Amino acid sequence: MPPDSPSAGRRGYAVLAFTICFVLLFSGSLLRDYDDPLAQLRRTAGEGRWKQFFGSSRATCGISPSMLDEFGLHNFRLSQVHVGSGYRTQRFLEKAQKGKTLRVGLIGGSVSLGHGTDPVTGQRNKYGAVPVQEQWHQIVMRYLEEAFPTAEFHFRNGAKAATDSSFFEWCWTSLIGTDVDLVFIELAVNDDPNTSFSSSENLLRSLLQLDSQPAAVYVDTFSLYNTFAGKQQTLLSAQDIQSTLSPFYDVPQISARPALLPALIRDHSLKEPWFLGDERHGSTSLHRFLGSMVIGYLMEERCRVEELALAAGEGGDWPSRAALGTVPQVTMRERWNSTETHATKPPTCVTAGAGLVPANEPQDWKLVDWKYSKFYYEAAVPNSDEIVFDVDVREGAQGLVAISYLRSRQYNLGRARCMVGERGADIDGHWENSASLAQTTIVADKVPPGRHQVRCRTLAADGSSGRSAFRVMGVMSV
Repeated sequence: MPPDSPSAGRRGYAVLAFTICFVLLFSGSLLRDYDDPLAQLRRTAGEGRWKQFFGSSRATCGISPSMLDEFGLHNFRLSQVHVGSGYRTQRFLEKAQKGKTLRVGLIGGSVSLGHGTDPVTGQRNKYGAVPVQEQWHQIVMRYLEEAFPTAEFHFRNGAKAATDSSFFEWCWTSLIGTDVDLVFIELAVNDDPNTSFSSSENLLRSLLQLDSQPAAVYVDTFSLYNTFAGKQQTLLSAQDIQSTLSPFYDVPQISARPALLPALIRDHSLKEPWFLGDERHGSTSLHRFLGSMVIGYLMEERCRVEELALAAGEGGDWPSRAALGTVPQVTMRERWNSTETHATKPPTCVTAGAGLVPANEPQDWKLVDWKYSKFYYEAAVPNSDEIVFDVDVREGAQGLVAISYLRSRQYNLGRARCMVGERGADIDGHWENSASLAQTTIVADKVPPGRHQVRCRTLAADGSSGRSAFRVMGVMSV
């Protein structure tokens, strides 16, 4: 039959139509598999065929279609302030895929304790106003347990209200331990963006230098008012410090602010569904959004595991993969070729209500608590007797000894003097900041390894104000 005959033409169209239908049906199944974040776990047969066809597992996972339908791809993109290489996160996910036992730690503030106004009773300043199972980190943990059913996850919530990086850089070891595999850091609304750069960086460095080489992820919510040290209210927060540290230390940063804050500025009515009785603590809805953004990031990192392993660019003058996961020898506050040395071992810390016990029997100091969530050793009189605490300095530490104390414009707080041997510091527990926060002051430096003692006593009442009390929260070394 001639090739240009009507019958040949019809046959050609039929073949073309059949081919198109086959491609559409086949590609549809691939797209369904791509959209399903758990497809790689459930699929055992034929896995080699998928990889052979695509060259990697990129087509078999990603952000789930239900999450994309609800939140929109643009919100996931906006939330990923910084992603980086993904090296540490991917290593954590690979361990989970192999069914390992993994420890997940959280360092955060009152947001991560579900703080806010109880929507039922109207009680303000309630921890757990957002129920535990609806807090952002528990949403993430449920995803990990579902996505990696053969792994065993242990979660450690080291969140502590009214604290910031100046406390956590010294005391995180007492809250989440030193054998963690993944650490979430939620301190964007706690840290003062004007003063916390150093403590934020020290905290991050000490986490990344652990023997377990954990992955770290900044997870940021936001506040509608940020007033620090009596300065004008601003939308700036410690997220803007983290945005500088993240690329330098190759740490991802996931935040609710880029998507939600501009939307709230356009529509003020969104404040009520997103915040829980104030302008600082997120509601259940905001927790769900933040947790979902973290899950979306983790889903995408699962897809990138093989891409990183197969990445080219190992020669010439450019950095190789071998450098991934290493911590720069210098901080961002130093010269690139600085010869300064920094602690390579984690800090030590013991806090009131969690193991800190005086080495003597003071008469003027008492252990007090605030709503069974914050504990202090308090002296309420001027010129008190001494309270003495033991402190250990590790080999490989910088030799700094410090105390953590409450600073507030409330509670009649005044001044105290703390000493290590013949060295010490006078510390003021009062400030005009509207927030009551744990602060840290170095008492002595160049302290040799071994056991030492910190001695504290209150000083004379502060002038006409009569402020004389002082609250010690913890004793630490680094």
